[in-house]
Amino acid sequence: MGAMCARCLATSAAALWIPIAAGQEAIVSTAPATPPVVEASAAEASGANPAAEAASARAEAVARLKRWDDPAAKATSEEDPALRELLAERLRWLDEWDKAVKARADAEHPEPSPERLAAEGKADLERVRALLDQSAKDPDALLTGSFRYPAAKVTDAIRSEMKEAIDTATNELKDGKERQEKIRSDSSKRSNPLAALRAERDKIHQRVATLKARNAEREAALEAAKSPEARQLARERLVNFRWESRVESERLRAQEALMELESRRADLAELNLKVLDAHVALATRTLERMQARYRTLAARQERDLKRAADDEQKRAAKADDPLERYFARRGAELLELEARVIKDENALANRTYPSLEEERGLADHAEEDFASVKHLLDDGRVSHLDALRLNNDFRRIAPERERIVKRELAAASQQLAYYENALSGVELDLINDSRDDRFEFDRLLESLPARRHGAALAGFEELERKHGLLLNRRRLTLEKLAARAEQTHDQIRRRLRTLDDQYGFIRTHIFWVRDLEPIGATTLAQARRELFHAGKALLRLGCEACDRSLWGRLSAEFLAASAALVILPWPLIRLRRSLEPRRRAPRPEAPPIQVVYEVQAHAE
Repeated sequence: MGAMCARCLATSAAALWIPIAAGQEAIVSTAPATPPVVEASAAEASGANPAAEAASARAEAVARLKRWDDPAAKATSEEDPALRELLAERLRWLDEWDKAVKARADAEHPEPSPERLAAEGKADLERVRALLDQSAKDPDALLTGSFRYPAAKVTDAIRSEMKEAIDTATNELKDGKERQEKIRSDSSKRSNPLAALRAERDKIHQRVATLKARNAEREAALEAAKSPEARQLARERLVNFRWESRVESERLRAQEALMELESRRADLAELNLKVLDAHVALATRTLERMQARYRTLAARQERDLKRAADDEQKRAAKADDPLERYFARRGAELLELEARVIKDENALANRTYPSLEEERGLADHAEEDFASVKHLLDDGRVSHLDALRLNNDFRRIAPERERIVKRELAAASQQLAYYENALSGVELDLINDSRDDRFEFDRLLESLPARRHGAALAGFEELERKHGLLLNRRRLTLEKLAARAEQTHDQIRRRLRTLDDQYGFIRTHIFWVRDLEPIGATTLAQARRELFHAGKALLRLGCEACDRSLWGRLSAEFLAASAALVILPWPLIRLRRSLEPRRRAPRPEAPPIQVVYEVQAHAE
């Protein structure tokens, strides 16, 4: 028994590591020396480095756990599993300590700081507003280099750059509006962040206060320990408790730092929304100016091409040479085709009615409105204003749907049909025109001398090359226009389906929506009052009928009508009685009808 006690003391002495300030070595002692929590408190009061102290405590706990994993150094006492769990718990609290320290550092020193973001946002806002003010005075200030060329110097390459710039500006404006709507939606749905942080701070503060009250219990348990093993476990529990207290205190300071950071960021969200609104306004104005410039150049070029085509037609009419007349007529056709291509490209680069972006936004708004209407009936309790809104929506949907069908859907269907027919015509021209032109040119070659065949073939090949390029160019443009018209048509149909669903939903639910409180004491009291007033009114009417002073004078017309009502039924009854025997008398039977058939025999 004595040997067993000696072995237990040796094991506990080897396992006892007291964490102290950073930079000192771990001390192994078998005597009940100063508790580690006392040294930790002294180190904290003396201004020791908390990070170094936490690193030292982590290294000490890891080393002790490794010693326990060593088979040669395993302890045999019953307290070993409990001590191992305490060391693992200490490592968990040290991990929480690191997280709390990192959260506090991030909150106290954010990167970038709110002040820096606010300064950059204000500078950007001033720059954008300056551009808006400048564009109000000079609209061409927003145009890029390709839009500044004179109309006479605009080539196909420059026009392609202009179309690409318009497409890029359109996509940027679309992305900006989507971000704008998302930020506004998030800001409207998100609650006050300071309130949530303050509530979390209060919870942490309560835990800190509870831990301070438990400190005396842990110290009392250490003093009450009798055996060395019990004192060792009490010390370890007290060390873990102190680390837990330090973690909660650090969390409290980190939460307060987060509250301060959020208060510094309070005006940043509003500033960011103002900056985004300014950028969207600038992008809108830039895109409108680009489209106006491109529209002006395209219209001028289209007029020039039509004028040149007319000149070629006149030259073809005046030419005596068949080859010159053929080239002039084909040149006029190509010029007219190029004018149509430019017209289609102008329609693609500009916003037409109905617009795809507007119809998509209206369809999304209709779905959001329908969702909000369904949300009114989730709990089955609808106020008087909610019922009024349902009634107004029910009255609004039918005329709105009729207007959409007559105007927007009709315009979109017309555009879709036009572009689809034009696209089919271009595809057929790509198949048939080359063959027809070749057949016509072969007939022309037969009438020309052989020496002119080379020049005629070269000119014909050049015309066919230009014709093919223009047809493919128009085909690509019409495909995009048809796709946009189809998407616009689909968005309008989606909006109409949403309105139909909303109309059916309101029509189904508007008759059973309860906009008042159910039957209760208030309803019964109101019914009692109504019955009292009704009985009182009937009693008053009965009393007035018996009061002769309230009777009026009888007129001759009233007396005549009353006499007619009394006397008129008597002659009618007498007349009915006189006619009754005649109605009951038997009627004479009619003589039977004899049908005589004459049969004529024919001799064979």
